[in-house]
Amino acid sequence: LLASFALRLPARAISEMVSYAIGALLGAAFLGVLPHALEHFPDPEALLGTVLAKNKAYDRVCDFLRGEHFYFAQHEQIWQALELAHVTSGQTVLLLGTGGVSLFALQFARLRGARAIVLSSSNDKLERARALGADVGINYKEQPEFSKAVMAATKNEGVELLYEHIGVDVFEQAYRSLKMGGRLVTNGVTTGHLVSLHLGRLWTREVSLIGSTMHPAEDLRHMVPLLERGQVHGVIDRVLPLAEAAEGHRVLDSNNFFGKVVLAVD
Repeated sequence: LLASFALRLPARAISEMVSYAIGALLGAAFLGVLPHALEHFPDPEALLGTVLAKNKAYDRVCDFLRGEHFYFAQHEQIWQALELAHVTSGQTVLLLGTGGVSLFALQFARLRGARAIVLSSSNDKLERARALGADVGINYKEQPEFSKAVMAATKNEGVELLYEHIGVDVFEQAYRSLKMGGRLVTNGVTTGHLVSLHLGRLWTREVSLIGSTMHPAEDLRHMVPLLERGQVHGVIDRVLPLAEAAEGHRVLDSNNFFGKVVLAVD
């Protein structure tokens, strides 16, 4: 909802506004993502101009208009999750769903040389995820015990990383998909936060549980060039005017979207 402000307000004014917004959402008052970005890239308008001159597609605009700073924060949040899990070439990552978070994670994982298994309730979405680089697609509606399919796709070993941001609905099966010594990184609870954790499986399989919220500022130096070169991009399902915000919520509730649903402020 802040997107159009980027065209009208000084960067530091936007920075303060976003920082307060993030702090309010998380129940704490602290500086958000943009102050770190300004520290390392003191001329954001020049950066934006360079990027937009190279590619004027709307999804790149949404990525780089820093009025959509929460999108930028999400890039870094996902990058940090993969950093904490030490994802490297040849490893396998399990991604839950085909919303904006998972599609960013898919692109970052592929850049690291990792294999990606993507879950979705739609075969059409799985095909689109494969076009973005997913190695395996599993329809969890058709296979409720999807951990068996994950095991079959990994020669009965499981995945090195489970990137978990969904919560209750898929947690048990996702947790069963981890290999010996696997890592579960979580930074979301979309369907609820109270889950049942099998402690025996945790210690006998030497699983690591990792919580990830924000990120060190140095991640920007690695991540921003990838965005600027277009190696990673936001996937926009649709753009709606602010007056149709209720329709946007209906789309999200229906689960009939792939990537981000954007509200444009005129």
